[in-house]
Amino acid sequence: MYREPFEDSKITLNQAETVVKSVAPTSLGRVVLGRLREHPVLSVVTDEGICVSFLLSGFSGHEHNLYCQSVCEKYFIKIEIKKYETKKNNLAEEAAILKHLTEAGCQSAPRYFWDGEANVAVVEPLLARMSEALKEKPATVHLMLSEFVGDTESTTMADILCAIMEQKALGVYQGDLKPDNIRYCPNLNRTFLIDYDQATLISDDVKSLNGLEFMGWCDRYAHERYAEFPHLQRAFGYFPDVQYDTHIEPHFVNGVFNIGETSMFKLQETTLNPNKIYHTWDTPHVFAQGERALDERIPWLDQVDFEPGERVLDVGCNAGLLSRYLDQRGCAVTGIDIDPNVITGAKILANLHGDSTEFHHVDLDQQPILGYFDTVMLFSVIHHTDKIFANCKKVSSSAKRILIECRFREGGLKPLFDGRWKTTTTWQYGNLEEMKHGLEGLFKGFKVKRTFGPGDRDRFLLELVKQ
Repeated sequence: MYREPFEDSKITLNQAETVVKSVAPTSLGRVVLGRLREHPVLSVVTDEGICVSFLLSGFSGHEHNLYCQSVCEKYFIKIEIKKYETKKNNLAEEAAILKHLTEAGCQSAPRYFWDGEANVAVVEPLLARMSEALKEKPATVHLMLSEFVGDTESTTMADILCAIMEQKALGVYQGDLKPDNIRYCPNLNRTFLIDYDQATLISDDVKSLNGLEFMGWCDRYAHERYAEFPHLQRAFGYFPDVQYDTHIEPHFVNGVFNIGETSMFKLQETTLNPNKIYHTWDTPHVFAQGERALDERIPWLDQVDFEPGERVLDVGCNAGLLSRYLDQRGCAVTGIDIDPNVITGAKILANLHGDSTEFHHVDLDQQPILGYFDTVMLFSVIHHTDKIFANCKKVSSSAKRILIECRFREGGLKPLFDGRWKTTTTWQYGNLEEMKHGLEGLFKGFKVKRTFGPGDRDRFLLELVKQ
């Protein structure tokens, strides 16, 4: 069961009005009525007494569904009183789809936390406030707790298409693309699709379509699904100004989605390249034009032995191009990078390709320990850190082997995330033997086993092993 820390609020519970039956045997706990700072609330409570509270006065809705944002503004609750006839999914089915996306690591959908059934007595105070009384009151209601996604800024077509493409790769089409269901979070530079009561699971054949072909499939699906509503018989039916050849097709290169046009890449700061993309991606699933590819380094990497399941840390992973190569080699890969936007992009790219790499936002200068790995990859990165001696010591204590890519002369720069960059570490070696000796001095206890190069931009790849 997916779990998150919850709002720690002290509430007074009215147990007499609470009858709860959870759909999942390992639920977060109970749904209860109570009071929070003298305000009536509905709360989802764990067995430890930690809860998420929703002010009764904050609920809105109608005879079918009720909605509310939590007091801590992090969570959202949806309560189904009775199913819409025009909706494809009831709330339990919607929750199952959202749970699937959450467990798959989807970055473009709200996180699912819990759903279950409760006796109608739990929402009786809410029903009493409805303008129209229910003709038939159900015995139970279904509730779903998910992440709250605000709507504070407009988004771009590239960001919307990115969300559609990611969820396609995970087997879901949201199916109800309208303004209220598209949310851009400026603090995350990420666009979300919300509300999955019209969502559908798609077959492997549909998942295998390239991006542009899938957008054609979405139009055909809308034409059939909304046959009674002529204005909705295309994927972007709620957006009459959106034209396929003007607003959608330009975001694809040979039918493949151009992820480099999304906000998370345009706003990331890991390279001084004006395109804001470091690595070029050109796969059946995604395209992005960067300043470097992996092609020149593949001949070296193919000569390096990796054991099945070898634990590898890719430091400065950027969007995960090297991480993807290592994943395909059968390694258990963890990628870290200083920029949260590029890490989000790496997670989405991994979902698009079905890779299993874990990605984390980490500043090596600020991270006290790295854990333990069989191999640490340092591809053109260690000189871009402030504390090179401390960082080399961290790496040395975290691995049995180090693979480092670098040049005789390096000058590091580190982003300050305000448009400025600071100078970090510089070094200059006269030849390969000097560089080998210098790296062995930085990584105490390691000896250079093999070297490859020079290659792309006069860089060498060196394999160091712990003695």
